[in-house]
Amino acid sequence: MLRIILLCLLVAGCSSVESLPENLPPAPDLSTVATVLKNVAAEAHFAEPVEILDPIRAPPISLSPWLICLRSGKSEESKRLT
Repeated sequence: MLRIILLCLLVAGCSSVESLPENLPPAPDLSTVATVLKNVAAEAHFAEPVEILDPIRAPPISLSPWLICLRSGKSEESKRLT
């Protein structure tokens, strides 16, 4: 019985952890980073047309708070490379 009570207290203690407040900067505007994205696509030798996704929030462990995915839309095979 004592084990059950201790287990319940342990679980209750873990559930009271509050999430950290987020100071996330606003997502980058694609029109302002278009030149950089074009250079990245050229350096990676992506075939035209290059598809750009809207910024997505990066995992908390990432150094950058936002990710922008690029890929070539030339063929179905090229669409698999991001």
